[in-house]
Amino acid sequence: MALSRRIAMSALTAVTAVVATLAMPATMAAAADPITGTTAPSLNTPTDTHWVALSWNTANATSTPYATGYEVQISPNEDWTNDTVTLPNNGITSNTTYEVPISLPHGWYYWRVRAVDAGGHSDWSPDGQFLREWADPMTLIKAPTSSDPTITWSAVKGASLYQVRYSTDSTFPTDATLTASCWTAGTSFTPYTLKSTGETVGGDCMSATDIKGGVTLFWEVRAFDDSIAPVLAADTANDANFECAQVQPECDADTLTGPTFTYAAPTAGSPGSPVPVTGLTTSWHTAGGSNTCDDTSANICPVTPTFSWNPINGANYYRVSIFRDPARTNVYRVYDTQWPSITPRDAYLDAQVNDGSGAAFYWTVTADTCVNDPVNDRTCGTPVLVGPGTGGGGGGGSTSAPTITFVGSSGVATFDKRSSGVSLTALTATPTPGAFLTSKTGTFSWPEFFTSAGASAFDVRNYRLQIAKDPDFSSVVLDVATIDMPQYTPQATALTDGVYYWRVQGVDESGNGLTWSNTLQFTRDATPPVFRLTDTSVPLVGAKFHLAVSETDLSGSISHVQIVPVVGGGSALPGSWATGATAGTWVFSTTAKLVPGQSYGLHLTSGITDLAGNAAKASSHTARASVVADDKSGVWSFSSGSVRHAASGAIGGTYVAVPSARAGSVHFVGSKYYVYGCKGPAFAKMVVALDGRNVAVINEHQSFTKCGVLLFGGSSSTTVVHTLKLIASGGAIAIDEAKTA
Repeated sequence: MALSRRIAMSALTAVTAVVATLAMPATMAAAADPITGTTAPSLNTPTDTHWVALSWNTANATSTPYATGYEVQISPNEDWTNDTVTLPNNGITSNTTYEVPISLPHGWYYWRVRAVDAGGHSDWSPDGQFLREWADPMTLIKAPTSSDPTITWSAVKGASLYQVRYSTDSTFPTDATLTASCWTAGTSFTPYTLKSTGETVGGDCMSATDIKGGVTLFWEVRAFDDSIAPVLAADTANDANFECAQVQPECDADTLTGPTFTYAAPTAGSPGSPVPVTGLTTSWHTAGGSNTCDDTSANICPVTPTFSWNPINGANYYRVSIFRDPARTNVYRVYDTQWPSITPRDAYLDAQVNDGSGAAFYWTVTADTCVNDPVNDRTCGTPVLVGPGTGGGGGGGSTSAPTITFVGSSGVATFDKRSSGVSLTALTATPTPGAFLTSKTGTFSWPEFFTSAGASAFDVRNYRLQIAKDPDFSSVVLDVATIDMPQYTPQATALTDGVYYWRVQGVDESGNGLTWSNTLQFTRDATPPVFRLTDTSVPLVGAKFHLAVSETDLSGSISHVQIVPVVGGGSALPGSWATGATAGTWVFSTTAKLVPGQSYGLHLTSGITDLAGNAAKASSHTARASVVADDKSGVWSFSSGSVRHAASGAIGGTYVAVPSARAGSVHFVGSKYYVYGCKGPAFAKMVVALDGRNVAVINEHQSFTKCGVLLFGGSSSTTVVHTLKLIASGGAIAIDEAKTA
């Protein structure tokens, strides 16, 4: 009778499995918190040292029903009393996965977990260890030369920010007169390129005295994993090779260095008549070379591109203007540079086509020649940004004002910058489409942006995860933009049961939200189906128990549901099941005679689950058998020779006369019991015995006959099944009824 989806019904007889007590429901706790002292969760070994995700297996069956969450501790030296990492929410999580933010300093750590509930906790797990490290390599694509000081490198997985330094000293001192230090979100950098108005990447970058022609320079590039995730306070120092003092953004992945070069600054010329600037190209860089993304290539640029053009004889000063519209009224960025190329330091937003032309950005180049003192400094030195507008810039390696002469300008070039979204597919995303989520929130994972959407050319700073109740995301229940690895386990928010939709968005170093992923749907069903008796009381003979379940789409067989006595243990009641009047209801007809006052509950042996795999549970609700045992109820046991008589005054219209030295007995459960009988000239003394011990002697003899008389009442324990025995002494006795409370 086991069906694949919906629980089936057929006649079932003689269910006789023995159970000791009624199964305790998941929400019921014993007098002492049952989670205390139980076996701890078992730890899994992390598989990554950069994006460390701690996970563990749930505690054993004894503590699992009571665990409402878990507590995680991390220590650099296994000193759990005085030296632990300060984790958000004190390390309490409702799930079995805990992601360690990248702000945790590098080094070896110990960790442990225990199950917790409102009143206690399990034992701590044995200590585990993990290494917090990041050691991804960088690949040099182009080294700087005297004719072109540009450095280009391959993107590093996990890096959204890079630091480029040029210095006259091989130790790269922090003295700004010796070392120029710039931050960039791109993977190409040319000195003398300054921060534009509106650019979001921080740092002062270059100044007018940083680099001059004829100076020999050392250079280096370092990758950083930036994040807006909260910083963790760890009582440990960064390792000796962790060169960046701050723990966020994270560095130490790799450092590129190479031979020195001697910078040859472009010199001013005599351009003569104005000439057009040609060869405008946008491209992005990978380890395999460059890829164009301008309007002639029909390619979409996934990253902020490098802008390049043909140099103009006599020009040593260029202004690059970026616009959002073909009329060039919406200025987005403006840059000044001495070189015929520039890679912006910030990350451009994903611009969608806004004019129907197929291009979202427009750009132009203006060429100038810039002359300062022709003896001491034949160039403009380091140009300084003057902001959006027309005409030349300023700057200079000397204090004298430069003279700027117009050389020429370009036409308008276009490019379309739009990153791809990560693709959530059944093979790469968790939860998979249509999946059931049975934990409180689950762990959501997706392919890395770097390889799946960044074309291995750049990576995002953070991920943003949204969960909503509708596919249009108008009813968002969870929105987190501080995720610094390609998975996320909500630590506090618990989703209610229902259908949900989720998607992921990359957030670049400039804070731009990139293209959303596709949307997946899942069903959160963490609530087990609960079987419940709907009866409050049932008769002693021919009882029918009515059953209902909280969910109707189940797998298993009704044969796994049993009716069992609560007090005193004993066998499951024999009988048969029949379907009820509505879906999810059944009726159990027992052939057994019930014990007066006994409570009967449900016991599930195994094998019933909902579609999410949650094992069914039994409600603590019970049905109590009738507390009245009339002489003709069928639950009495009378000695041979006993005779039932009709009497108008008897309870139920009859009583049983038991001959001398014989008895009548009945079982019951209750805190009190009462004996009813008849008094008259034909009756003698009744000995009342409870559980084999005489408790009273009642004289039923009197001159006239009267039935339905309360003969005796006593107190009893509710934790056992009692045996009440009424014995005839010196003559017959009359038994009318017994009752319990």
